[in-house]
Amino acid sequence: MEKRELPLVYETSSRPTKSSTSLRGLGIAAFSLAAFLWLAYDSFDVIKAVSRFGPDRRAIKWFPCPDTADLTFCAFFDVPMDHLNPQANETVTLAMRKLPATAKAADRKGTLIINPGGPGGSGTEAVAREGPDLMEALDGLFDIVSFDPRGINMTTPSIDCFPSEGPAMLFQLDLERLGLRYEAQPYTDLNASEPITSQELRWAAKIDGLARALDQTCRDHGSKILQHSSTASTSRDIKLIVEALGEDKLNYWGFSYGTTLGSTFAAMFPDSVGHMVLDGVSDPTAYTTDMWQWGRYAMDYTHIVLDAFISTCVEAGPERCALAQGNDTVASIHARIDALRIALRDSPLPVAASNETLGGGLVTTSSIQHVIFRSLYAPSRWSHLASILAEAEKGNGTGIFTQLYPSWLDLSSRDQTNNPFHRYMETTGSALGHHAVACLDTDRAALSDTSLPTLVDFMKEMGRLSISGECRRWSFHSNDVYRGPWSLEDGLNKTETPILFVGNMGDPVTPLSATKRTAGKMGGTVLVQNG
Repeated sequence: MEKRELPLVYETSSRPTKSSTSLRGLGIAAFSLAAFLWLAYDSFDVIKAVSRFGPDRRAIKWFPCPDTADLTFCAFFDVPMDHLNPQANETVTLAMRKLPATAKAADRKGTLIINPGGPGGSGTEAVAREGPDLMEALDGLFDIVSFDPRGINMTTPSIDCFPSEGPAMLFQLDLERLGLRYEAQPYTDLNASEPITSQELRWAAKIDGLARALDQTCRDHGSKILQHSSTASTSRDIKLIVEALGEDKLNYWGFSYGTTLGSTFAAMFPDSVGHMVLDGVSDPTAYTTDMWQWGRYAMDYTHIVLDAFISTCVEAGPERCALAQGNDTVASIHARIDALRIALRDSPLPVAASNETLGGGLVTTSSIQHVIFRSLYAPSRWSHLASILAEAEKGNGTGIFTQLYPSWLDLSSRDQTNNPFHRYMETTGSALGHHAVACLDTDRAALSDTSLPTLVDFMKEMGRLSISGECRRWSFHSNDVYRGPWSLEDGLNKTETPILFVGNMGDPVTPLSATKRTAGKMGGTVLVQNG
């Protein structure tokens, strides 16, 4: 057994950002990342590769994307639906997008594949929206390529549990409007660890009922891709893409869940890894073996980021932070937010329909929780978060409601092919893609206790910013999953070039603790961003 190597740790200082939500903070350690990616490269020989899937499957054929003029190029690439038992009439068509390198031809270093996170994030959208920032960070040296993973956006077959994206989003909103456990908790202290009450069990029964309904909906109407959307299958897709692009090895930059995808590829195909950056690391061991523990790990630094939001507000003062008052401290703003949460549990704020909102409704304790949690991802949102919390404190919930239910959400059953590509495309996204991937990847044995008290206990343990556990009622399984080994000590084969793991102290969901823990197991190098 190979002795585990302790990870090297480098530190930089900059303002924290959340990669999986927005990739715009790419000035952070950009030089270090770019240097890591192209260091030791010689010029690439262009090879026209033949994919392993079918004798006539040749290099990917690109065409100008109809939604970005000539800025990006698109392709549709067929791979086996079942890599372990390929059938000629059962394929997945991956939607791909490329932003070509801007450096001189003699200086270019090949292709960099990216994944923006999720699971459920669209790679084609990420290249269109964030590709220019990535290109600038990488000095134009790489073609930036991504794709929509199985069951996501334009990759087909689509999941098809619902007739279109609108009804899927409506189902998700129904789940959100049931609220978190606070709506059913009678205690003055919303974080009290008191015995479970009958009200909490009735709330949990509704959450559980919706989980059963989603599973049955997908069993009745979903496509076969629900059994073939695992991260292992997507890793095999990437291997075929790398070969079809004519690259010797994978060069990769993954964010959030994209780090799990990258870790999986590296574990399955260590000899096919070139240079890999995993940015904002999600713990792959917990993700694949214990979804409950994965949730616990994800919340390691959430309270630190919440404190950072509040302390920044205190420092800014009333002139620049709407939530601040003249003599506020971090403790006093915490207390005011807690008081608001308790008040909304007992007396939700009514919000009338407007041009900015998707109808009207109520702002509840859970509404506050969801808005805070989502806003912590990016400091650029903190000023607006402070403003709408201050408005809610004064009895106006419109800002909170608009944040959760904006008017552009389309809940109608519409033609998903009415777009420049004239093929299935998502416009708002839903949690279903996340569910379809994550619930195949994780070992359901750890979730075998489906009792309502277990769900309530987990929610209490997770604390004030938690979301509910998932996958407890999902009945789909895949024949192609990877759940370890995840460490050199357990037999993981190390990549020739060490993986660069990037983390920071300001990440509310993929904390630095997961970055260091995963790098230590896999023998990688850690780049720490302080700020």
